[in-house]
Amino acid sequence: MSIKLKLIVVVAAFVSLVVIAVGITAFTVNSLKKDSTIINLAGRQRMLAQKYTKELFADMIPAQVNASAVKAAQIATIQIKEDRAMYTKEVVVKLKKELAGFKPARDWEGLRGGVPLPATFVQEVSEKINKSGIYRYDLLSRWNLNKEKGLNTKFENDAFNSLLSNSKEPYYKFMNYKGKSVLRYATPDIAGAAACVSCHNAHPESAKRDFRLGDVMGMLVITIPVPAEVGNIGSAANTGAGGGGLKAFDITAKVFEQTLAALISGGEAPIDLAMTEFVTIVATDNEVIGQQLRQVDSLWKQMKGYERVVDGAGINTPVYLTALDNLLKVNADLVLSINKTVNMYEADSRQSISTMMKVLGFFVLLAFIIAAIALFLIMRSIVRPITEVARLAQVMAAGDLSHADIKIKTTDELGGLARALNTMKGNLNDMIGNIRRSSDTMVAATSELSSSSAQIVHGADSQSAQTSQVATAMEEMSATVIEVAKNSQGASDAAGDTQQIAVQGGDVVRRAVDGMMNVAETVRQSATTVE
Repeated sequence: MSIKLKLIVVVAAFVSLVVIAVGITAFTVNSLKKDSTIINLAGRQRMLAQKYTKELFADMIPAQVNASAVKAAQIATIQIKEDRAMYTKEVVVKLKKELAGFKPARDWEGLRGGVPLPATFVQEVSEKINKSGIYRYDLLSRWNLNKEKGLNTKFENDAFNSLLSNSKEPYYKFMNYKGKSVLRYATPDIAGAAACVSCHNAHPESAKRDFRLGDVMGMLVITIPVPAEVGNIGSAANTGAGGGGLKAFDITAKVFEQTLAALISGGEAPIDLAMTEFVTIVATDNEVIGQQLRQVDSLWKQMKGYERVVDGAGINTPVYLTALDNLLKVNADLVLSINKTVNMYEADSRQSISTMMKVLGFFVLLAFIIAAIALFLIMRSIVRPITEVARLAQVMAAGDLSHADIKIKTTDELGGLARALNTMKGNLNDMIGNIRRSSDTMVAATSELSSSSAQIVHGADSQSAQTSQVATAMEEMSATVIEVAKNSQGASDAAGDTQQIAVQGGDVVRRAVDGMMNVAETVRQSATTVE
């Protein structure tokens, strides 16, 4: 395997681990985001349950206040009518029977032994009560003897007309009256005594003189202050509430139910309370959380059932109050159950995060292990061979070709370089050996030539001496001696030629040595390049 391929494998393995770690991190972040969304939605359910109850009570409280005001008006009406009946029966009628000529009057205060008429009695008592500011009542009529107690407002005329057509039902309305939020509650003043009928029919200031027993002679109007928040909730007739469309608690219930359905089965859940934006969530695969969500759904349905009972029952009736109490208890259980659900979601999310972090830690550890292995392999297959090649090159550059060959078994580029350097070292050793052997041969030849020349010269000298000694004796042989001398000179020349050849051989040796030095320099440069 080549170095390039090794590096590619190492880098690819490391990059793969990095990509896996990044992928796990991204998956973890995305899971955290989804878990956070689900936990927030589950936590919002707690707020919605409380908001629903608050809005339901906010809707119920005005109705309860209205009902209480109407009840108070009914009680006051009964009290006033009973007081009037008692006054009429036990005072006026009794005195008429017992005192001859007794006659109650509207201006009774100026008469000796005078007493007020029953209607006057009611009106004068009302004036004192009206001053207290707690509530007021007025005895009004279209035919009232006291013109100040006539019908002066639209409500008074509408109420009188309604009572004339149906005297069995009261007429009331929540309204703004004289700058205050009030309940005005009107009931008919029925002619119940013959004395009252005859008095009104015979009175000179009476605007109607044909009253009969059972006729509506006027009306009693009770005016009770109510909080401003509920002052405009009444209807124009016998109801204290009205309106149409979804109420605030109905909208809250819709958001709660759709969010709960998405948490249980998956799907779209509204992000905002106006239900204009939605987020798609996946149902939990945790069966325990699923059971808890179904328990929340069961409690919610119980609470809605009690809400329907409260809505259908009469206000402040036993059924109403029992259902209302049960609704509050179930709401408290619902909030606790939602809290438990949120805690379960948070625990499940922490468990998932812990598992993902363990997996991420495993891959990080694996990345470090692979990096360590890769470093070891690089040191073993790249750095160490390079070091050995550089060391051999330095030794060869120093002129030492006796160093052992590099032992590298790899087939990559470094293995090829090491084998080439081993081959070069062997070739240099062979070349220098050949040069050394050639030089030794030349030196030996030169020595032999020098020895032969010396022997020849020595022989020539000896022969020349012998020739000189016998020169005188052998005059006749002079020509021969001269020829011998010429031959000796030729031998001397041959010896000189032999010596020249030896010098030339020395030059060849020097050139061989210079060539070896050049080879050493080349090896040194190669070692530097390898380093």
